[in-house]
Amino acid sequence: MEHYPSPDEIDTFCNNLLKKANKAEIIAQPINIPNYSTFNIKGQRNVKPTRYIKFTVKNIPNISSFYCVWQPAYKDNQPLLVHTPGYAGTMSLHPGLQENGYNVLEINPLGLNGPNGFDMSLMKKLSENVLIQLEEEFKKHPNGLIPTLYKNVRETGVPPVLLDSIYTYGEKGYNNWLICCIIAVKWAMKQKSVNANRLGFFGTSQGGGGSLLLSSIFSNEVKCCAADQPFMTDYITAAKETDGKHPITAQFKYIMSGGDNTIDLPKAWNALGYVDTISHAHRLQIPVLLTSGSEDFTCPPNCIFNLYRKLPNTKSITDEFNRGHGGHASFHNIMLGWFKSYL
Repeated sequence: MEHYPSPDEIDTFCNNLLKKANKAEIIAQPINIPNYSTFNIKGQRNVKPTRYIKFTVKNIPNISSFYCVWQPAYKDNQPLLVHTPGYAGTMSLHPGLQENGYNVLEINPLGLNGPNGFDMSLMKKLSENVLIQLEEEFKKHPNGLIPTLYKNVRETGVPPVLLDSIYTYGEKGYNNWLICCIIAVKWAMKQKSVNANRLGFFGTSQGGGGSLLLSSIFSNEVKCCAADQPFMTDYITAAKETDGKHPITAQFKYIMSGGDNTIDLPKAWNALGYVDTISHAHRLQIPVLLTSGSEDFTCPPNCIFNLYRKLPNTKSITDEFNRGHGGHASFHNIMLGWFKSYL
């Protein structure tokens, strides 16, 4: 980790992101989507509008308009849970969390996904060597989660956030991704249905890593975090242990192993260090729930255990035997208990 930032540099990084987001001039535009209905335990019908919020940032370069799904609680002054997406960028509704009394903000940073689907113009092509490797792998397991999500990866490319972090040495990529998230969280904390003193973050894969980074950035407000198979955790170990069967980890491993001779590797490792949850462990003075899968080679379990060992406060880790990469119902059950305990 010789090229990684120091704890003081991480503190400065978080403070600078907050300052930049605080200066953002934004327009938050609600966009209606069909309401859904639920029944509370007394059998009375409740209808609460769930809608997209389009955020337009007017004064920060390289921040495209982006969308969130706002799922308000049925009563005012309730806790806020913030969910960030996995790398594929899919967006989810969480009616079960609303039923349990939570406001839920689903963030999709950088305009990658929204009401009209994915913006393919924002995707980035993979290296030819990586594409050949992936195409051979996809032939072996055509119905797996990763081949299904990325079956046309040669034509479509992939969301660029990690690759932009590497190629711009941190000027774009996750830096801007996090600013989008900060802007959206600050908006949500001002809503009438939200108790801003009861804030939690959660997500799977990139969403899990994002939830940990946001917990670090909002260290003065957050009460707990639940991170499922968190990506952006211990990139150094990940580069050694990932099997490269996911398009992102395949390209990441190719670049960071010296496959692209245009990259200054020490500078690239330094940039990734700022958005590695390992670097933020000292700021995570809250209850943190982690999960890993024994057969997950996209977010290898050793990476997650290395973070677990560094966390300074209340913590839990569940390693699920034979679980590969991807969301799993068991995490949501554990997560709900975690939030009920600490939020």
